Amino acid sequence: MKNTIKIISGLLLSVMFASSVNATLFSIELDQTDFNVGQTLTANLVVSDIEKDSIGFTSLIADFELDLMFDNSLLSFDSLSFGEKLGDGLDSLQLDNVTASGILNIFELSYLLYDELLVLQDGISKFTLASINFDIINVGSGLFSLNNIATGNDIGTALTDIQSNSTSFITTSGATAIPEPTSVALILVGLMLVQVRRMIK
Repeated sequence: MKNTIKIISGLLLSVMFASSVNATLFSIELDQTDFNVGQTLTANLVVSDIEKDSIGFTSLIADFELDLMFDNSLLSFDSLSFGEKLGDGLDSLQLDNVTASGILNIFELSYLLYDELLVLQDGISKFTLASINFDIINVGSGLFSLNNIATGNDIGTALTDIQSNSTSFITTSGATAIPEPTSVALILVGLMLVQVRRMIK
């Protein structure tokens, strides 16, 4: 009987330790890394590699809060839109606050129940929590980083193994180049000139 208890205890411990092998990763993703002054930079706040629960299933994200650090000498905060995996604006409490020192605090708390969150997040190992737009106001090299990250699952338990990545970008002077006319447009202009000359004669 004692051996059976030891075996069962060992199996339970191994499942618990195995469940915390992967760390939940918060990161900022950009569609490009080089920008011009005057352009809009969109930074997507993404969660991936979500840690497993005690029985081996991927945890459901029900709330999160973090600070997004950015260089306010290069960027000016414009707007933020939350993703839909914690519910829409009626299904969750969504808050954001930016300070003059280049810190954007982002918070969301879902009101959805387990089965409702499951419909939105089941089978997804990576999704966007929010998209943030910045106006590029100066030239230089900048960095996005994430601090003070806290997140919890559908039963209010905090996820404990959390990591984050930093993302760099470069801003340069000058406006975006206007594309040259295509060859088809040039041919059409040439034909029009020929027609005008014929009409004059």
